[in-house]
Amino acid sequence: MDIISLLKFADVKRDVLEQMLKDYGTQHTLRDAINRAVSESRIEYRFLGLTYEKDGVQLKKSYENL
Repeated sequence: MDIISLLKFADVKRDVLEQMLKDYGTQHTLRDAINRAVSESRIEYRFLGLTYEKDGVQLKKSYENL
């Protein structure tokens, strides 16, 4: 839920996130966690007042190929 809310509400810039992943995510664990959270969460979207069908698909498209 934290990952989704940061990506959706905190105005995280993709280039900054990519640089952080490059600098600190050498084993891709953070990248994998972000992709999994965005793709596989359903209850978390509802808890935040979002829907996967709209907001999740949009986040998935925005942050694919990190």
